[in-house]
Amino acid sequence: MDGILPSWVAWYVALGTAGFAVALGTPLVVAAATGDHLRYPVAAAVLRACWIGLYAVVGLALARGEGQRRLGLMMTSCAALGAIASTDVLPGAGAYTVSRTATLAVVPLLALMLISVPEARAARLRAWGVLVISIPVVLGLGVAFLTVAAEAPWGQAASDCAGTCAGSAVQVADAPGVAHVLVVAVALALVAPLAVVAREVVRAARTESPVAGRSLRWVAWLLVIWVAPLAVGLVVISVDPEPGRLSPYLVTTSVIRAVLPIAILGVIVGRLARTATMRDELTLRLAHAEDPAEVEHVITDVLGDPSLRLAFRDGTEWIDVHGRPIDVAADDDRGWIPLDDPYGATLVVDRALQAQPERMHVIAGLGAAALERARTVAELRAIRRRLVQVADEERHRIERNLHDGAQQRLIGMAIRVEMARETLASHPEMAPAILRDFGTDVQQVLDELRELAHGLHPPVLVDHGLPDALRSMARHAPVPVEVSAAPVGRLDPLAESAVYFCCAEALQNAVKHGGPRPRICIGLDRDGDDAVMFEVTDDGSGFAVGPLRPGTGLMGMRDRVEGVDGTLTIESAPGDGTRVAGRVPAARRRADGLVGA
Repeated sequence: MDGILPSWVAWYVALGTAGFAVALGTPLVVAAATGDHLRYPVAAAVLRACWIGLYAVVGLALARGEGQRRLGLMMTSCAALGAIASTDVLPGAGAYTVSRTATLAVVPLLALMLISVPEARAARLRAWGVLVISIPVVLGLGVAFLTVAAEAPWGQAASDCAGTCAGSAVQVADAPGVAHVLVVAVALALVAPLAVVAREVVRAARTESPVAGRSLRWVAWLLVIWVAPLAVGLVVISVDPEPGRLSPYLVTTSVIRAVLPIAILGVIVGRLARTATMRDELTLRLAHAEDPAEVEHVITDVLGDPSLRLAFRDGTEWIDVHGRPIDVAADDDRGWIPLDDPYGATLVVDRALQAQPERMHVIAGLGAAALERARTVAELRAIRRRLVQVADEERHRIERNLHDGAQQRLIGMAIRVEMARETLASHPEMAPAILRDFGTDVQQVLDELRELAHGLHPPVLVDHGLPDALRSMARHAPVPVEVSAAPVGRLDPLAESAVYFCCAEALQNAVKHGGPRPRICIGLDRDGDDAVMFEVTDDGSGFAVGPLRPGTGLMGMRDRVEGVDGTLTIESAPGDGTRVAGRVPAARRRADGLVGA
């Protein structure tokens, strides 16, 4: 049973119980239909076929799946007890005694079956002990009654004898007064636990969570519909314990008992149909969820579980969508449903939802897909923000360089031009020196503008491609740089720019932080026809690689490479140097191909 027996043990126990019920019940159904012992043989055969066959088949189906194994095992147990109680179709005092005694145990066992649904966990914990104890009590009272009376006023429906019933096989006296007292005791022993069960189911439906309360309503209705006529009949035979007095009530309760498996199966099938509708609703609504909090809200709304939470593993602890810690001990009585998520996201739900594995499987798949989409959207937004920030910082850098460098030189040249004009008017012999100084100033301005343009987009990269651009970068480096660049052909301009500036940033970091004279190597090679690989290594001081922070050069490198569908790896450790390696698609992308032209 769920949470008690392993699934394969529960299945084999249910299979054995159902097999016993069918093996014993089949000849009894045939005997009921063909014998002349009963007054209504066809009705007796049909009812017993339902009590045994339906309970065995539906019980096996439930025991085979997940979530309803306890219910399935209890249903097959009812089939087995129903087969034993059906021995009244056979003539003879022994069969009559076994049937009348076993019939009393059917009532508490059916009540146990109804509260075996996972949603009734709270009611079951409070009421199952009363029901279990009532079984030997009513069996003992039944046997005691048959020792002082020939016929019992209770029995199976359509078990009226065509003539005189065989009577009790254990009767040792004839004491109508004692028999009456025992009948009242039997009625109380049956009604009292049923009343406890009804009270606990209603109480659970009112006080439990909204999910469990909704799920328990159908259990409460089935219990009321089945118990009400039975309780009235027990009161009747307590007043007048004559054989046959219970027949009208037995017919009603027996028909209800016969269709209980169909009603339970209908509820489960309806739940599966609702799961299909829920899947469509979740698919539609989760498509617009852009963060984990919204994913949690949508699943909560669709499942109708206001206590639902989305939990994430944070080291040895759990946190919610807002980063707050989750008290695992406080949520120990709740269901933890892992999503199909590589980061270990888990739904903390009402335990009643664990009885719906098909529904939870749908939620796990759709929830994980929505979380992955939300993460992708969040990462794209973060990349967009970082790129905007990088572009803004680059613009400010250019403004500073222009203001502090070329602009200041040009202003100075303008001032000197005015001074030179005045000087040349009075001292024309100084013209060569003044022009020579102007030439030097103009060359410095040109050098600064050329260096600034080189930082934006080097012409050699546009004109000759990556290998020549990387060699040019190495020649202008302040330390020796070894370049091993294979012919890789021309790439998409964005990919070439991403590789170039990533190598430039890695080279700058190696020169700045690698120590006094680091050995730096730049590699470029083709990875088949699909991609180009690059790496920048140094044997410098290295550093501890941690989470990349927005606004840093390392994050800028990763954004550039991932922006062209590439990948970047940064490996380093204190004292072991640094390796920056990446891989970008090699095929040139055409604009017309992107729009399907």
